[in-house]
Amino acid sequence: MEALAGRYDSVVDAHGRALLEEKDSTRFVAGDIFEPKSMIEDDTVREHLD
Repeated sequence: MEALAGRYDSVVDAHGRALLEEKDSTRFVAGDIFEPKSMIEDDTVREHLD
């Protein structure tokens, strides 16, 4: 979570996980959209990109 310093919201994280982690077709990754490179380099994201 270091990459999210100052922009991390635990409520949003918990809600996203609750909605998306139950399904086989979706994944949840906490990240910072203002740092797209860190999102693309995430193992879970890379594994599930088309």
